[in-house]
Amino acid sequence: MNIRRLMPSVCIFLCMLSFYKGNTQLPPSYSKGMASGANVDPLKRVYLTPQRIVWKSTDSGVVKPEALLKKGTGQAFFGQQDVCRIINKGGVTSGLILDFGKEIHGGLQITTAQSNNVTRKVRIRFGESVSETFSECMDVPKGKDSSTNHHAMRDFELTLPGYGTIDIGNTGFRFVRIDLLDSNVFVALKEIR
Repeated sequence: MNIRRLMPSVCIFLCMLSFYKGNTQLPPSYSKGMASGANVDPLKRVYLTPQRIVWKSTDSGVVKPEALLKKGTGQAFFGQQDVCRIINKGGVTSGLILDFGKEIHGGLQITTAQSNNVTRKVRIRFGESVSETFSECMDVPKGKDSSTNHHAMRDFELTLPGYGTIDIGNTGFRFVRIDLLDSNVFVALKEIR
């Protein structure tokens, strides 16, 4: 590529970058002294849509899981839309595993649907393999080999909003398992990205 043709683009990019770093807006209540201790995060978020459903509970307590394979907006929505329902009946715990297609570093954004009247408790397990999402790392006896939460939280319980969006996780993963923990209830998931 011709360097002379590339130089104007590089100069514009560098000018925009310096402008961005110097003009990050802080709340008006921050004094100049407080602002001098602020750090600008140069990273930005990119939301990826799951590529496929790897597994779902055998008793089919998961209805319309394919709804989670559609590109989302992160916005809870009033009205009728396709949602995935995870349903627990009796003592059966239902769940599913999503495949994001490639190993990535990040977390999840989960948006629940209007059909939830109350919060629901779920268990989230991130894994670099499907078998890791089936492994136990909570309450594992000492000396037993298993995935751990020592360097990053990859197995934890979480309360989802009844109708809203929550961001969770900061780990390396390709697969995510989601299990509904409450008994005799359902959770309606609009999207996961």
